[in-house]
Amino acid sequence: MKTRRILFITISLILLIGISGCDKNDIVLEIKINKELPVLYSGCNLAEGQIVIINSQEDLDKMYKKEYISQLPEFQNIDFTKYSLIVGARSYKRGIAKLEHLLMKTGNATYDYKLKICYNLTLPAGTFYYGIMVNKIPSDAKVYLDAEEIEP
Repeated sequence: MKTRRILFITISLILLIGISGCDKNDIVLEIKINKELPVLYSGCNLAEGQIVIINSQEDLDKMYKKEYISQLPEFQNIDFTKYSLIVGARSYKRGIAKLEHLLMKTGNATYDYKLKICYNLTLPAGTFYYGIMVNKIPSDAKVYLDAEEIEP
C-alpha cells in the first residue's frame, strides 16, 4: 500500500513538472478551414509570394476584381464579423491539379499555412491565387507559408 502511494505521488510530480514546463506559445493548434476558395489565374491584386488576411468587404473589394466577386459564390455574403480570408499568390511550373490546405496556430498571433500543390503536366503554367476561409483571426496576425510541391 505504501509503495502504491509513493508511486502515485512520484508519477503525479512528474506529470506536474511536465505540464508546468510547457509554454502556452509552444502549443500548436489546427485551425478549422470553413471553405476553400477557388484557384484563380487572374483578377487578384497580389504579388507573387504575398499572403494577406482579409477581414472586411472593403479589403475583399480591393483585393479582387469586382466581376470575380460577383460571379463566384465563395465570395458572396461573407460574414466578416465571424470569418477571415487568407489569400496568397504563387507562380507554378505546371498546371495545378489540386491544392491541400492546412492552417496551424503556432503562437498568440502567428499561423503556419501548409499548402500542398499537386501538379498536372497537361495544364499551362503561370501565376495562381489561392485561399481559405477560417474563423476570424486578427488582421495583424502573421501567416507563414510552407508550400510543398508534389510532382505527378
